[in-house]
Amino acid sequence: MAAAPEEKGAVNLRLKSIALPLSSFTLEVDVQIRSRVAVLFGPSGAGKTSLLDLIAGLRRAQSAFIQLEDCVLTDTNRGFSLPTHKRGVGYVPQDLALFPHLAVRQNLLYGCKSGRPPDAALFAFEHVTQVLEIQPLIPRRVTDLSGGERQRVALARALLASPRLLLLDEPLASLDAPLKARIIPYLLRIRDEFHVPMLYVTHDRLEALALADEMIVLSNGKTIQSGPVLDVFNRPVNTEAAKLLGVETLQPGCITAVQDGLATVQVGTAALTAPAPETVARDVIVCIRGEDVILQREATTLSSVRNRLPARVTAVHAEGALMRVELDAGFRLFARVTRPACDELGLCPRAAVTAFIKASAVHLVPR
Repeated sequence: MAAAPEEKGAVNLRLKSIALPLSSFTLEVDVQIRSRVAVLFGPSGAGKTSLLDLIAGLRRAQSAFIQLEDCVLTDTNRGFSLPTHKRGVGYVPQDLALFPHLAVRQNLLYGCKSGRPPDAALFAFEHVTQVLEIQPLIPRRVTDLSGGERQRVALARALLASPRLLLLDEPLASLDAPLKARIIPYLLRIRDEFHVPMLYVTHDRLEALALADEMIVLSNGKTIQSGPVLDVFNRPVNTEAAKLLGVETLQPGCITAVQDGLATVQVGTAALTAPAPETVARDVIVCIRGEDVILQREATTLSSVRNRLPARVTAVHAEGALMRVELDAGFRLFARVTRPACDELGLCPRAAVTAFIKASAVHLVPR
């Protein structure tokens, strides 16, 4: 669940009535963030970077009220906008904005805050470089660093400004999966060691799940869902949110009965059991994540699972370390399995299997 505002390292960031004319749409966000790590999630062009720029004071809004803790950053009704350098916000843009002609040390010193803040020891040069393990990089030039090393230097420079909030704009987008896996622990250390809350932009759901307490889903400049990260992922509010959040199976269905909080849903020629939706609706969209579909050759195993569907494999696609299996289960159903499981089950077109799906893994939204 999302962290409470009084939890150490949590932030209280209020974004209200933000409107920014853009080339193709208007950014409209009205949300209050109360967590240690909040993710702005959405496709390219959704307005995520524009929102970070507004918080950092790098661009002006047509109308906005932005407040960080008890400090108003922007209030267009009063014609007020706090200068960028007084906002207490650290920003790591997607291109990192390191100075290629300077050594790592000079890049880091550029971020050092003048004066001695109350938590000077926490954000001291020696401590920051130690936590991010970049001491050996300090004499080197930026152009001699690897992608992961540049990421850590950029994070250190932002921390040396003693920020109250850290804005991260897709900091891992240029890294491959192994490098991402190495950098994510450093982000968690920043959260836990420095207690600096983060507003993190990504369209990678694995990054969001690994880091976030809270998620705001943006599409075409508008907030379509927000809340604790697992709630958002497991219970998208509509088909647009479900698609953005990577739900593979989206099929029209019809609720035929509701009893004891469970709904019976007709989907194609199959019947599924699912938690009854809060909104009363006969016509629904059935949402099922691929990782929640378990495939077996035998129909008798996993007898406690309510939904057991005889199915036939129609296609198998490689997706990195996993395999996406397309099935005809009376409707078009997708499963995601590991490569060893795919080989062990002999999954290939026309293979017969049984698909097991827990009732709790079937999410219904009104159609």
